[in-house]
Amino acid sequence: MRAVLGVLVVLVVALVALAAWLYSGSYDISARGPASPVLDKVADLAKRQSVRAHAQHIDAPPLADPILVEDGARHYRDSCVQCHGAPGAEAQPFARFMRPAPPDLTKDTGWTPAQLFWITQNGLKMTGMPAYRDLLVDGQIWALVAFLDQLPKMDAARYHSLTVPPAPPQPEPVPGGEQDVVPPAEGEEPAQPAPPPAETPAQPETPAQPEAPR
Repeated sequence: MRAVLGVLVVLVVALVALAAWLYSGSYDISARGPASPVLDKVADLAKRQSVRAHAQHIDAPPLADPILVEDGARHYRDSCVQCHGAPGAEAQPFARFMRPAPPDLTKDTGWTPAQLFWITQNGLKMTGMPAYRDLLVDGQIWALVAFLDQLPKMDAARYHSLTVPPAPPQPEPVPGGEQDVVPPAEGEEPAQPAPPPAETPAQPETPAQPEAPR
């Protein structure tokens, strides 16, 4: 009984000390401040357990369809690469100063497809991850998850082929079109364009003469 009471007293003292520290404002909340290993571990534990609990009833569809991966690549290019980077495409400079830093999605993050779907759909508090529920429908989010499932296996060439549209075809030259103009040699006068052919004025019609009476 004394052991249990002793543990409770220690917990109460620890909670009071933590509350006093937080209310004192001593914790540097700025993104430039030093990291707090204890708080960071607590926040990461709370994040992972919450995601696992909320995503446990989500069933992921088949994600190997190449068309699905291509569609997800375009969503990633438009909404995600700025913070998370990609093979051959670094994240924007502002992402390096975010705390916590956005994870490198070119490496295995440990999230399942169902958990990635829930995170993308709902976002994460106290991070820069927004909720895309009102921006993308479920099918588009699953396409993004399909792309994320393939991203750690991609190189820069593969990512480029999925996210950069091909150049439009060049129009073929029209037969009989304008010829290239050759610049005049030094000291020569530029050739003058030939004048258009003169039009022959139309001759007025001669009125028919009436026949003489017989």
